[in-house]
Amino acid sequence: MRSRLQIALIALMAFAMAFSAFPAYAQGDDGIYRLQIEDLLLVQIFNETQVNAQVPVGQDGNIAAPFVGSVKAAGRTVDELAAELTQLYIQRLRLRDPKVSVTIIRFRELKASVVGAVRQAGSFVIRRGDTVVSLIGRAFGIDSERADPYRATLRRSKSQEQIPIDLFALLYRGDTSQNYEIQDGDELLVPHETKNKVSLLGAIQRPNQYPYRDGMKLSDLIAMGGGEIPRTTMFSKTLVFRPIAGQADQYRVIKSDMVRFFTKGDYSQDILLQPGDLVVINKTKTPSLSDISQTVNSIWIFNLLSKQGLFGFSPF
Repeated sequence: MRSRLQIALIALMAFAMAFSAFPAYAQGDDGIYRLQIEDLLLVQIFNETQVNAQVPVGQDGNIAAPFVGSVKAAGRTVDELAAELTQLYIQRLRLRDPKVSVTIIRFRELKASVVGAVRQAGSFVIRRGDTVVSLIGRAFGIDSERADPYRATLRRSKSQEQIPIDLFALLYRGDTSQNYEIQDGDELLVPHETKNKVSLLGAIQRPNQYPYRDGMKLSDLIAMGGGEIPRTTMFSKTLVFRPIAGQADQYRVIKSDMVRFFTKGDYSQDILLQPGDLVVINKTKTPSLSDISQTVNSIWIFNLLSKQGLFGFSPF
């Protein structure tokens, strides 16, 4: 037989396990659990089995109590809810001294979300003790080709606090000081990389923004964009807009005759690109103002072309 000490230790361990599984995030200032949306409850009345039912706490915070309809549940304790149900059953069903009990069958799941440049963004079920690293794992990791790991943020659901996180230091340098514990409703934002990109616009099959790679040339970007659009592309008037370091909204315009590269092997026309470059493929005819605005599809580029006097792309 087990000694009283062994029994006491087992009971203490069981209590500790139950407490660790208990959703402390929903406790009030008094330390008592308050019902949450998506909790599943069992409502019972002693010796009145026709009233007994399992009812979820709906998105409006109410339950559909048997025979009395919608009753506020979210934010209340089970005892507070049982007390109101007791009064309702006395008033509406004319029950005399009903013994009403409310039991939590299943607590709502804790959830947190990941958005931005990850492999699978979405909302995920979490457990107490889960951290930033485990949450990223549920999203199958960051998208290394599109993510800016240095500027991630963790938004706390309760306070709306924005906590900056350097995911590069956390994931690749082992800086666990930023591996914060995740709370219910938190959102982790992994922003997209915007600086280490090159843009391709104009008479091209797939105008878009593409990841920059060391050694990338103009021909590489054109290939990624799907190549020319027949009868409209004028590769001889290809333009590269390159930001001038330290000068906001100032760009150097580099001209390239890619026809000479494709037909005559003139490799001097295959410009070595830099991060932030914008490549515009001209058309064989002078475009109208509406053509330019539709092709460029960006106010700052529209203004740039205007400043450079490039409307119409006159011969160079």
